[in-house]
Amino acid sequence: MEIIYCCYGGAHTSVTAAAMHLRMLGINKKPCLREIISLPHFDRTPAKSLGRVLFYGQDHQQNNVYIVSLGPARQATLSALRLFLQARGMQQKDVLIIDALQCVNLSIRVGGFLSRRCGLVALGRHLCAYGIVANFACFKILLSRVEEDMKGLTTWRR
Repeated sequence: MEIIYCCYGGAHTSVTAAAMHLRMLGINKKPCLREIISLPHFDRTPAKSLGRVLFYGQDHQQNNVYIVSLGPARQATLSALRLFLQARGMQQKDVLIIDALQCVNLSIRVGGFLSRRCGLVALGRHLCAYGIVANFACFKILLSRVEEDMKGLTTWRR
């Protein structure tokens, strides 16, 4: 199965959700800011990567895990992504696209803007990490839904 975590910029919530999925972050305790900031690609995805699917790792069941940024035209980007996957012969049952944007809070939104748009990286990156730690319960719920869906227990899809 191909598992794709997506968000606005592909730099914060999708990275965090994918890292939790791959167990780069523990799921039973809140991570510290340093753990979040040190994740591969956290707050480092360039704007020119919009819509580009980036391999993030392989989980314990040999599923490939990816991250992708959707940008401001997220529905159009999602549609294009689905069409591309379909053109490559992938069936819907073999691809799980998860919208990690549902875990965004004000700190993540403002931090992402400061870091990625305004160039205030040190401030924005830390504010994003703080927001992720503060909203960690949302990421745990998201991951549990993904794991249920992978087992075929629900039809929850994005």
